[in-house]
Amino acid sequence: MREYIRDEVCALVDEAEVMTTDTHVVNTISGKNPVGLQISPDDLVSHVLDGVEQAMADSSNAKAAGSSATCNGVFIFGSDTIAQLASIVNTIFVYVVPISAGMLLLAVVLSVIAYMIVT
Repeated sequence: MREYIRDEVCALVDEAEVMTTDTHVVNTISGKNPVGLQISPDDLVSHVLDGVEQAMADSSNAKAAGSSATCNGVFIFGSDTIAQLASIVNTIFVYVVPISAGMLLLAVVLSVIAYMIVT
């Protein structure tokens, strides 16, 4: 599907790329919702081509520039960090129930001792 859309769009422009969203986050629970599953390729391409033609009609001259820089001490929160954070959270959850039960038991024991001392 991606190649079909890209080939059709490249008939109008010099270069194109087709990208989609992460569909299991956007609109389905199962994660099974590839482009073209619910609509025919020809219908989808006609909408894409209409969008490209409208964008070309509304385009204006532009300039582009780029640069790169190095920043020391900047922490990048990437996919590895997210996996590490998820692992830490899962480890914490393993200990939450035993620690909570221990704190509750300690509170009950201290309450009983305080009651016995007062009476």
